[in-house]
Amino acid sequence: MSTDNVNVEEKGKTDTTWSELIEGSELEIRACREKINALRKSIIFFKKQQSMGVPFPLEKINRHTEIS
Repeated sequence: MSTDNVNVEEKGKTDTTWSELIEGSELEIRACREKINALRKSIIFFKKQQSMGVPFPLEKINRHTEIS
């Protein structure tokens, strides 16, 4: 018998239960709902800005920034 097998602790894998799967799924649903609510608020803000005619903020690019 090799020393590798003697010195290694056996770490058995634990099976997942139905309740753990249900809890994990509910947490994912909750996280997705929070993300959807944040995105919905963003859409409302963007539509409001568009309807008010606010120009989209673009970075000003000057062609001749350096003096030749």
